[in-house]
Amino acid sequence: MIRPMLCAIASVLALASAAGCAPSGPPREGLRLFAENKLADALPFLQRSARLRPRDAETQAWLAETCRRLGRFAAADSAARRALAVAPCHAFAHTVLADLYNPQYSGWESTDADSAWTHIQRAVACDSSDANLWPSAWVLAMSRGDRALESRALRSMVGTGFLTPALLACWRWTLESLPRDAVFLCNGDMDTYPSAALQQVEGVRRDVAVVNLPLLNTTWYRRIVRDRHALPLPADDAALDAMQVHQSSSGNIVTVDRQIVTGWMAQQKEGKFPRPLAFAITVADLDFGPDSEQRLVISGPFWLCVREPATARMDTAQVRASLAALDRRAVSGSYLNRDDRSPVRRIGAQHAHDNIGQLASGYASALLESGRPGEARAAAAWALAIARETGASQQLQDRIAKLAEAAGKPR
Repeated sequence: MIRPMLCAIASVLALASAAGCAPSGPPREGLRLFAENKLADALPFLQRSARLRPRDAETQAWLAETCRRLGRFAAADSAARRALAVAPCHAFAHTVLADLYNPQYSGWESTDADSAWTHIQRAVACDSSDANLWPSAWVLAMSRGDRALESRALRSMVGTGFLTPALLACWRWTLESLPRDAVFLCNGDMDTYPSAALQQVEGVRRDVAVVNLPLLNTTWYRRIVRDRHALPLPADDAALDAMQVHQSSSGNIVTVDRQIVTGWMAQQKEGKFPRPLAFAITVADLDFGPDSEQRLVISGPFWLCVREPATARMDTAQVRASLAALDRRAVSGSYLNRDDRSPVRRIGAQHAHDNIGQLASGYASALLESGRPGEARAAAAWALAIARETGASQQLQDRIAKLAEAAGKPR
């Protein structure tokens, strides 16, 4: 009786370790390091906490997620199952196992699509208010052809606040800037999820085909893209499924998504691609062929593919029009849900606010380079105001200020 009482008192006084008692819940330092994506540094803290509190399901789940992201797959599986042994309906632990077994996310030799599907369904049934489970649920629902859960996942990303109002506002603006019937190629979480959710929940620009590049490397997603959007892909399922990574003549690895997009760009050059082709500004690698980068023109908050190499990398009229339509107040909030468990998204969200400011800065630079210093100076001042109001980094703000200064100097 004496030791439990001492532990309770010590816990209240935040002196649990001094009294020889197990700390309550996951260690703060471990979670801080995890949030900074310093996973190897976070691991010892979580391991120690898990040893001290073997029946703390939350700590076991955090340990499992850390091990999964570090590629320690068997350890992740064990920790998640220890969490479920204590709390069979622990949504976090089920989500870890869903991602661990999902062949799309995991490099584990024991991946199993059926197990991933089972665990994400259990996570949804256990705690649908956990915002973190819905991205995995959306991908798995698409892969299983469950249109009801697919729709629910997108709605829940909005309803739970996983997709914040500011992030949705940014991608609503982007979608509304795109040409009619565009094929919009996205790269990851912060562009694909909000774009798809806006189409589902608000009906924003449903004429646009939102296509995730990494998912094009899966057979099931290629079928969805072909069948829902009528895009040029092999009509024969066997041929579509047979597409594989290959090595180019120069020795470079060419993934399936790059093969597909390179083919689409070649068709567009010949006037045979049926729709405008645009890339999100979040797509970093734009090398889809010998002249691909010369054929991509910034035409708003996206790159638009044109048929022939362009003399200018920016359509300044279109960029100005899109920036003029931007609701700066709406996009100035946080792009990250405070409970988001992904350290990758946390880091990405820190840079996402710079995208709008960089577009505005690029517009001012294009004016200056074209010999229009007066307009460039005004545009740089405008860009600086946009950067400040939308929460861009101080580094970007300083760079825009120098641009404004350069535009004001005699040439």
